[in-house]
Amino acid sequence: MTQEMDQEYLAVVGDALAGYAAAVPAEARQSFPICLTALHGVGGYYLKNLLQILGFEPSVVNEQIEPNGAFPTLRVPNPENEAAFAFAIDQCRYGHRRGCGGGHRSRTRNGRVTEVQMILATDPDADRVACAVRDYVQATDQSQSGQSDAGGFRVLSGNQIAALLCDFILTLEYGSSYSRNKTGSSSRALRPEPLLAKTFVTTGLVGAIAQKYGLSVLETPPGFKYIGAAVEKAAQRGRPFLFGCEDSCGYLIGDYVRDKDGILGAGLLALAAAWHASRGSSFLERLS
Repeated sequence: MTQEMDQEYLAVVGDALAGYAAAVPAEARQSFPICLTALHGVGGYYLKNLLQILGFEPSVVNEQIEPNGAFPTLRVPNPENEAAFAFAIDQCRYGHRRGCGGGHRSRTRNGRVTEVQMILATDPDADRVACAVRDYVQATDQSQSGQSDAGGFRVLSGNQIAALLCDFILTLEYGSSYSRNKTGSSSRALRPEPLLAKTFVTTGLVGAIAQKYGLSVLETPPGFKYIGAAVEKAAQRGRPFLFGCEDSCGYLIGDYVRDKDGILGAGLLALAAAWHASRGSSFLERLS
């Protein structure tokens, strides 16, 4: 890919996320500390640049941010596996000279030093993304019980992430004072029902969340290609597409592509986490 293509891609993804970014105060985005790893894959450049476009100041795991087919720091570069986060958690936990830095801390460009709250990891071809989030309860419980420190992070499953993202999107689109409706109206009656899609093996929480807003979810066979086909069919009929997900950490919004996109998913996760933080909450609190 040329640099021009890179910039065009980042612009398109940024545009797809712009409405959701507008719902998160700029200060909340800038001050929410995130660490990025590409697991030795191709996503590092796009991850960092997209997060910066969205107003974040991410740190990176230097040893894993550049492509390296030997995968020297991990056995299986699959963000679905908790083990894939071990190196990044170690960096954020102990603050090695390189990486996420500073004893659970990340220094932003304006000099603030804060604890990393989220680690985002894309798989080697960057079409899937998962996250680990700070878990102070886990760290406290282990310290009090004499167990070894597990780093104070919890790796979320693809199903948990799917539910959190669906909840975030539908809350902003239908359930809060903020609305991206270009007419300025919050009335659902003026809006056609959007397409929400998931594979049938993905958590039923997605459907339950949608039902809360009077929406239905299309279920497809496993494989994001089936969701992509549904998005294409909806576009041909003039039906808007809102969100697609699968349990193996694949997510999509927008109409610029017909497949899962880990870079887009990372941006959406960052915005959702910062949005919760700005309201005094977190992913773990929402899940509970």
